[in-house]
Amino acid sequence: MRRVAILLAAGALVLATPSLAQDDKARVAQLEAQLDAAQDRIKTLEERLSAVEGRLGPATEAPQTQTAAIPPPQGQIPSIDLTVPDTGPRPSPPVQTAAQDAPWQVAPPGPIDRPLAPLKDGSVAAFELIGGTGGGQATLAFTRSKDRGGTERNGIVPIYNDSFNLTLSTPLSKDDETPFATLDGLATGSKLEFGYTFFSGRVLTNSADSQHAILKRARERCRRAVPAYPKGCTRLDPEFKKAFMTRGEFEEYERDYARGTLQKSFALSLRGALGYDEFNYYPVPGLAKQTDRKVSFSAGAGMTFFPVDRGSFSFDADYMRSFEAEKANTTCPVPAAGATTVTCVPGPLAGPTRTDKIVLAPEFRYLLPISDYGLIRDLGFGPRLEYDALSNDVALDLPIYFARDEDNGLMGGLRFGYLTKDDDFKFAIFVGKSFTLSK
Repeated sequence: MRRVAILLAAGALVLATPSLAQDDKARVAQLEAQLDAAQDRIKTLEERLSAVEGRLGPATEAPQTQTAAIPPPQGQIPSIDLTVPDTGPRPSPPVQTAAQDAPWQVAPPGPIDRPLAPLKDGSVAAFELIGGTGGGQATLAFTRSKDRGGTERNGIVPIYNDSFNLTLSTPLSKDDETPFATLDGLATGSKLEFGYTFFSGRVLTNSADSQHAILKRARERCRRAVPAYPKGCTRLDPEFKKAFMTRGEFEEYERDYARGTLQKSFALSLRGALGYDEFNYYPVPGLAKQTDRKVSFSAGAGMTFFPVDRGSFSFDADYMRSFEAEKANTTCPVPAAGATTVTCVPGPLAGPTRTDKIVLAPEFRYLLPISDYGLIRDLGFGPRLEYDALSNDVALDLPIYFARDEDNGLMGGLRFGYLTKDDDFKFAIFVGKSFTLSK
């Protein structure tokens, strides 16, 4: 319409000045040149408006600088150039995320013997070594997961995942201790655990509503920067609008998106385990070595929620029947008549005793971003409190993940713990690696 108006105005101007056209051909040529220039600028503006009209595309990483032409008031042709300085690298918001990807982008890490969120479709193996004040332990875990997507409704796709876990752990030393704090009586020997996890969540198929919030803030900032023509800020390219946003606001947007994705997600888990251990003891009076071989078992269930971005809260309940060695002592037999030496034995004098436990365990995990580059890009925390309702014993375990390489599956960190039963503090170092077996 603007182009038509200008053409009509220019035509009227030419018709209203016939004498000027006849007497001064140079003046006519000048007006025609101005008209041609105006037509060219109108064409350029139409192309720019056509490029930004319609539906906004998905957000991508903003360029370091962005220049846009904003038409000023009163229909003037000259443009205003706005150059936005670089505010540092900006992560791209997870818009239009596939249903199979979103939840696992923010799931915090944890020990491989305590799987949290299901993996993507496929099979994964993981191996972990841990050593510390309570000895050492080796753990090998296998996980097979399968996604079951739902039908999209109102821009939301429900997702379901079935995850099956098989974990084998064995101590690296025979001292009836574990390198980390736990009330699990099966952990002092060889342990085979079977687990099943059901994950139910939802993923937004299109983040148009989320984009609207961030672009609204960008428009307000644009209006403050260009008060002469506030309406121009409503028709800017979304990339230009994003240039007005700071990195912190982008990170806030990412948190909002992730929270909207996981706020109604949860996981249910069932597990059972068998344990095997050998107990040596030296009964009196002969102090001859005896060995008892015992099989233990446990069964339990748990539930996991995602209350905050990059965080999870779990609650587990397990019944355990295991065996515990008696206190070890160094015992010397009564020397025979005329004997000059005796042989003393280190160990308990009686066989193991059966122990029943009902262990309740809340656990919180959080992944703290540290840097976009380098070896330590984030820190993972997973404090877990275990309480035995039958004996009132308490164990506190705190793993800290300071190295996690998603490309080659490497991970490592420290593990601190405390046991009230023996007033015992634990410290250990662990390192592990995961392998993708199939997709």
